Amino acid sequence: MIKCFFGQIYTPEYYGLGRIIVEDGIITSITLSKTPTRQDFSGGVDCILAPGFIDLHIHGALGHDVIEGTPEAFNAVSRFEASSGCTAFLPTLLSYDRKVMSEIIKEYPKLSGKVSGATPVGLNLEGPLLNREYHGAMDPRLFCNGCYDWLFNMLSTGVVKFMTVAPELDCALEVIEFMHQKGIAVGLGHSGANLEEASKALALGSANLTHTFNAMKSMHHREPGLVGLGLMASNCKASMIVDGEHLHPLMVDMIFRLKGKENTYLISDAVSGSGMEPGTYKLGAYEVTVDGFSSKLAKSKTLAGSILQMDRAVRNFINYTKAKFSDAFHIASTTPASIINDTTRGKLEIGKRGDLVILNKNLEVLHTVVGGETVYSKE
Repeated sequence: MIKCFFGQIYTPEYYGLGRIIVEDGIITSITLSKTPTRQDFSGGVDCILAPGFIDLHIHGALGHDVIEGTPEAFNAVSRFEASSGCTAFLPTLLSYDRKVMSEIIKEYPKLSGKVSGATPVGLNLEGPLLNREYHGAMDPRLFCNGCYDWLFNMLSTGVVKFMTVAPELDCALEVIEFMHQKGIAVGLGHSGANLEEASKALALGSANLTHTFNAMKSMHHREPGLVGLGLMASNCKASMIVDGEHLHPLMVDMIFRLKGKENTYLISDAVSGSGMEPGTYKLGAYEVTVDGFSSKLAKSKTLAGSILQMDRAVRNFINYTKAKFSDAFHIASTTPASIINDTTRGKLEIGKRGDLVILNKNLEVLHTVVGGETVYSKE
């Protein structure tokens, strides 16, 4: 099957007005052209063709959480992601009962094979090797601090692509070293690590700050800690929840100036209330309240994930930093693909997957295309 797409092409760098041809799901041609043909799928000469966004951290959407471990939950998140311009994502399991987590990992091929929107490309585990003092919106009783066989078994399945660890815990360094051996991206977060503890983790290899500044010890001018080292270390990338709630716009700009497009990336950290009316929803064992702007624990009013869509994160990022479109597309697609070593996605290039998002000039999603097939169109 041959599909043609016409518009202003960003690879993520600006290429020009032209045409992308996708054959059997793979990009086979990218050429400049001034006018569309009848065969072209297009939103007009002003529409933008960009690499499909890749969300490495999302828990739920449309009333479902992936911890439910059902095809319905996975498909709900897949459809929500497609509506925000995402073509690939990592369903993210919060720290939960280990038997439930193990079962979802075991059933992942079935759960991920029945989606109709963006493509699940592995799992992200937010824990359970986390610091109870920095539990955020998760139940600290479900955290652990030990090198258990079941944890290594989870990491040996080939399904887990990313896991967040608090590097100061007793067996954290052993687990991090094992993750590097398995090619699993290391997230550092939900942590009170000091500079020395963080340095030991980064000495083992590259890593990523999980939702930078959130659920981690604050940086101090005499004790920079994990966040200070992570922002300065060349082998550490920084993820951001750019919803206007988790980070002040000035902090978003600071992170990007320090890290640059190669070492910064956007995540949604969206939860089950995303895409839903204001109300009360579930996040693991807790109830969260969604008000149209944020998601918070019903009792403590602590931020509990977000209701952010990736296209809004892109627009917010540009508004906060005055960065170029190409920089925003890079941190929404190219950098995330590199983190999970996915060489088939993240750029619009010949030989890569035909995963793209078609946007209007205001960066609102018109269509989302996965493997050349349209999986979302704005009504």
